[in-house]
Amino acid sequence: MTSRDEPAEKQAHQHSGGLAHQLADAAGPIAGKVARTGAAAGRLIAAAADHRPGRELARLRALARQNRTALENLHDVHPEVRHAARRELGLLTIPVSRIRGTAVEGPPQRGGDFLPLPDLKSANWRSRWQRLRQAQDRLAILPPIDVLQAGEAYWVVDGHNRVALALYGNQDDIDASVTHVHLPGTKDDHVRAGSLATVLDEGRQVRAAGEGRLSRGAAARSRAPEREEPPTGP
Repeated sequence: MTSRDEPAEKQAHQHSGGLAHQLADAAGPIAGKVARTGAAAGRLIAAAADHRPGRELARLRALARQNRTALENLHDVHPEVRHAARRELGLLTIPVSRIRGTAVEGPPQRGGDFLPLPDLKSANWRSRWQRLRQAQDRLAILPPIDVLQAGEAYWVVDGHNRVALALYGNQDDIDASVTHVHLPGTKDDHVRAGSLATVLDEGRQVRAAGEGRLSRGAAARSRAPEREEPPTGP
């Protein structure tokens, strides 16, 4: 391991450990919050509570190494998606392990851990990443990511940093607004749609968060933007 990788791994390890200790100290209040925050948030809490320092450090080191390799791109793996039929499935809770790569066309900007490649981690991005981590520490609910589903895999349109946050936080599931893309020659029997009522309610919650207010029934909402800026932005 090079010295260049050590700061990122050390920060990730400290962040994960701090979250675990925070959860242990706040078991009572968290129990009430879980009941109001949804499936993905509840699994984040369970993952952090199951923190094991030795195993966790090895996992974080493996993730950090993935940042050196460009993230797979849907349009490179399945060029046919550009002309494939699409169908909105709504808001679903999806496994983080099935999020394979990015659906944003263009030169590689993200590593295999969904964070910007080393040379693209600008001061602006670092500031936004720190705010996301702080929101996770507060157990705030972030807006759902946007993904395309192609076959058994999901590909991120918007929310790469939130996927990275889930990976580094050892989160099993994440809430996502899913659009299914039909690949020629594949069967779509396994495709499921989200509840329309859930989609509408989540939309109200996200809009309320963006306006700096909470709608009725919301426990906590992050004010992180629904759309991410490019990692190389000013």
